[in-house]
Amino acid sequence: SSSPASSVKNTPIMNRLKDTVLKPVGDQFDRLTELILRQLSITRQLLAGNSSAELRDELNRNESAIDGLEVSIRDEVVNVIVLHAPRASNLRIIMACYDTTSNLERIGDLIHNVYEFTGGTAVSTGLYRRKSDGLLKMFDLAADMVKNVIFAMNCSDERLAREVIRSDDRVDEWWRRISGELKSTGTQRTLTAEEICELLQLDPEEVRRRTLRGRLRYDEIDGIRYYDLIDLIDLKDSLDSQLIFRQTMDSAVPDTAIQVKN
Repeated sequence: SSSPASSVKNTPIMNRLKDTVLKPVGDQFDRLTELILRQLSITRQLLAGNSSAELRDELNRNESAIDGLEVSIRDEVVNVIVLHAPRASNLRIIMACYDTTSNLERIGDLIHNVYEFTGGTAVSTGLYRRKSDGLLKMFDLAADMVKNVIFAMNCSDERLAREVIRSDDRVDEWWRRISGELKSTGTQRTLTAEEICELLQLDPEEVRRRTLRGRLRYDEIDGIRYYDLIDLIDLKDSLDSQLIFRQTMDSAVPDTAIQVKN
């Protein structure tokens, strides 16, 4: 039997997006979802230790294509609304695709962050290897959420949408479990700032600035500072979120810059 993700095409909502004036939006949304699902598959392989150059090259190409599709879909949505004044039911579908497109593009950015992490980390050894089973289970849950939410939106499947919400709680539980294990291992007492920065792809200068401002805790032993790993994970999350927000704002089309196709 086919999985929800493989059945996205030819569902009721997607069929309505194949109407003449909506077809460009539907076609590009199809392609976007295919690329996101492929990115999840590639990332799963990277996290499991397959770091082939071919996979990395494909992921980078797909990321560029996703960024281009997001811009193109937004432009098509604007033009459909301005030029064709779709009826309310179709307008709701169009705006759902518009909002989902933005979220899928953000997922693509987060996948690329994972790609960069795997490029600078020995995922087959050390601390990562000891925690990889839990991380892969957490990733699989998150990937299934993405697949199911795409299907739920396209088929207006409320049951599946509720299941996605419940899955979020399970992902959160895995995050709490893994974070707790990291704290209990005493890892935060055994890694220097340089080691953690290399592990998390953090800028050491940013850590130094935060330390000078009193925003990061550390213990100093024999002249070496040992930081709390969880504090630096939180810092990494904060910096990544700020970067994604800036990228989103930079790519947003201001009202005064909307271009309508002839």
